[in-house]
Amino acid sequence: MGANPIMQDFLEKSGLFTSMATEEGVHHFIREINLERHDPFTVDIGEPEKQAITSYRPGFFEARATPSATDASPGFYLGRVLSEGPDEMLFEREFNLETDG
Repeated sequence: MGANPIMQDFLEKSGLFTSMATEEGVHHFIREINLERHDPFTVDIGEPEKQAITSYRPGFFEARATPSATDASPGFYLGRVLSEGPDEMLFEREFNLETDG
C-alpha cells in the first residue's frame, strides 16, 4: 500500500498498520499468486490493525457461531437449499413480480 516514501511516512505515522518493507510485501504477493492452491483470502493483521478494526467494530474478533445452511434460507436473495457440501451450497431462487418487480 505504501510503495512511495510519502505514503509510507503517512501510514507509519497513522499507527493503523503494521510496518512492512516494500520488498517483503512483494515477496508475500508473488508467493501468494504462485501457490498451487489458493485459499479464499489472506489477511496479515498485526496489533495496530486489530486495534483499528476493534475501534470501528467492537467485538469483531470474538468467536462467532458458524451459521448453518438452514440459517441462510429462506431469505430475500436465497430460496430453499437444494444441496450442500463442504465447499459449496446450491439454493433455489424463484423470481416473481411480487418480490422482484
